[in-house]
Amino acid sequence: MRINNISNTGFSGVIKPFSDSRGVYIIPINSVPSSRQIREAVKITADGKQLPMEGYNGRAYYLGKDLVVKKYKGKEEALNDDPMREIKILDKMYEHDMAFKNSQNGCYAFKTPDGEYYLVSTKVKGESPQIGITPFTKENLQSIVDIAAQMDMGAAINGSSKNGFSDRCRFMNYDFNGKNIKVTSKSAGLFDFEYAGIENIDDEFYKIMKSKQISASCHQSDTSRLASNLRTFECFTLYEYLMRTDNPDEIFDDYLKIKSNYHNSMANFYNKFVKESAFPDFARLISQKEAAHSRLLAGDNIGKIPFDIKKAEAIKIQMSVFIHNQSSFCETGEVNPAQLYRFAHNGINYFKDELQKAKYAGDKDRQIYFKDCLQLFCDWRQVNKTIEAKIEQNNPKIIRKLTNDYIPMLTDILKV
Repeated sequence: MRINNISNTGFSGVIKPFSDSRGVYIIPINSVPSSRQIREAVKITADGKQLPMEGYNGRAYYLGKDLVVKKYKGKEEALNDDPMREIKILDKMYEHDMAFKNSQNGCYAFKTPDGEYYLVSTKVKGESPQIGITPFTKENLQSIVDIAAQMDMGAAINGSSKNGFSDRCRFMNYDFNGKNIKVTSKSAGLFDFEYAGIENIDDEFYKIMKSKQISASCHQSDTSRLASNLRTFECFTLYEYLMRTDNPDEIFDDYLKIKSNYHNSMANFYNKFVKESAFPDFARLISQKEAAHSRLLAGDNIGKIPFDIKKAEAIKIQMSVFIHNQSSFCETGEVNPAQLYRFAHNGINYFKDELQKAKYAGDKDRQIYFKDCLQLFCDWRQVNKTIEAKIEQNNPKIIRKLTNDYIPMLTDILKV
């Protein structure tokens, strides 16, 4: 448990929520607010400068130079009617030293006697990625990938396993989208962790081994069948950016080389995790997979991404977008069942063909890589049955998305 001393508040250690003499319910995260700070936070939401982007569940305002205050909308307006969700996540992140570079850190939260919730946290530098205004660069993409790796490696949280396994947990952000990312030319940071979760890695391993069938999820990783922060970023943010920019191949090539670093970090992490995991053989296998992916994405002897690997990466990102667009959590996008079926079928055939080539050539890294691609698509192919069932049930969410029109794809705009 993290112990910290905040000199200006006298905060020390982890303090439980409490009510002050005026009936304000205070939730300390990394500090205990004074009465003056509470008054300022309330006042700024009444007449202060609102941040440009308004969230589904609250409105954020500048609170001085380095802080932001978020006022929750309340049950009638908010998409999520639990204002404590994000507060609890930020509190848990702080307690267990899950502070991500350049990203949002919670300071404190409180509930006023009239039932209004407020959250004060650090301001994240930069602006959301925008083509021509705040573009992706090698530096800020590296920053994003570093954050994703840090999230996936996580931290030890005592007693976190429901099954009595290792204490190692990962931090999964299921809303890793461009609106929740701030970039400068050199760095990137995240904010708005409301739709995030802290997941015990061994418990997730256990579910994968126990379950005979993994449900189709746009968040699924290349190597472990766990959810992946990097896959979520690819699906929610990188895809849209690549589909709109004038130089998608250049950005995609840069990203894949940077992604090689992510896989290398994860290979080293799982290699060490072997010693503490309740499933050491599984952790060792994942480490070997991560290392193979890293070597292939690093490029050839002149640093060029091999054509077959670049094409496979584009196919996986496009399929993750298709998976997301048909899910019950997605309100946007269109679904062409016939196109999705063909794409999944062709993807599997492509991976099978490349796997056979790798076996013939004795290329062990590509054998590992394309076996992983096949496993991923075998899990994702279940979505076709899901769509059929939704159509038979006349599910309104899927019915209004159905189209016979061709949906433009990432593999159309890249040189693959």
